[in-house]
Amino acid sequence: MVGDGITRRALIAFIVLASVRGQDVLCHDRLLPSVPDAHITASSSNVANQPITSPARGRLNTTETTLSNGTIAMGAWAPAVDQHGEYIQAMFDEVTMVNGVLTQGRNQGNDHVTLFKIEYTEDGTTWKTINNDLDVEEIFTGNSDGDSVQFNELPCPLFAKGIRIIPMEWNQHVALRFDVSGCYIDNSGVAPTNTTQSFLPGIVTPFGLTTPSTASGTTINLITLIHWFMTHLSNASSTTTPVSVKHTLSSTTTTTTQLPTTTTPYVFLPGIPDPFGTTKRPQSSLVG
Repeated sequence: MVGDGITRRALIAFIVLASVRGQDVLCHDRLLPSVPDAHITASSSNVANQPITSPARGRLNTTETTLSNGTIAMGAWAPAVDQHGEYIQAMFDEVTMVNGVLTQGRNQGNDHVTLFKIEYTEDGTTWKTINNDLDVEEIFTGNSDGDSVQFNELPCPLFAKGIRIIPMEWNQHVALRFDVSGCYIDNSGVAPTNTTQSFLPGIVTPFGLTTPSTASGTTINLITLIHWFMTHLSNASSTTTPVSVKHTLSSTTTTTTQLPTTTTPYVFLPGIPDPFGTTKRPQSSLVG
């Protein structure tokens, strides 16, 4: 039945999301400590006059300090002018899984960003705004003081080569410190910060082609079980022989012929390729 197929796929989608959430718990590393200062840039900053507000000052937990020459280095990044369109960004050496951002305001001050947008790039050139489930630009809640850390989880984990924070509203002046939550993935498709093994060949997953392992042995996660289930379900339902089923209603006998299933392209979840490629939808007709 078509309804049964939809129910199965809805259930599988729910289980996949639960599995991604479980995997996501293992992937909350702070990424900027390994990013060099040269890869943290901004639309503008103050480097010629005091206080210095260069992009490198925008790292999380940076404190205000006085340099040996008497110059004050502010405990935050700040643009040259408080205006919309300013941003600070971090670029990674390779595509990286990102699932959230952490922000602070200015150390030793009350300047802070209260609302902001996030953009990301997959190729280092083209930038996209992160949207919510309604495909509308997501506006993230910022800070309420200078030093508290605010964590914002993304609507859905993504792969990015760069993350850009764009202040929308602020208190007194734009001032921001930040970090990015996620995990790096090396060329082998393994997240080096976790003990992992390669995922099943040819299966695209939204968390980097890996499945977690433990010291005592391999842990098979829900995605693996779903793949096994769908493979067997597909094999069981791929018959090309029509099946006739007789239904007796009072004195009338009706024969229902179930025709071969047909496949149509199907989008699994927004932004997540369907690891099973298509959905099978049977056609049926009634023969009196």
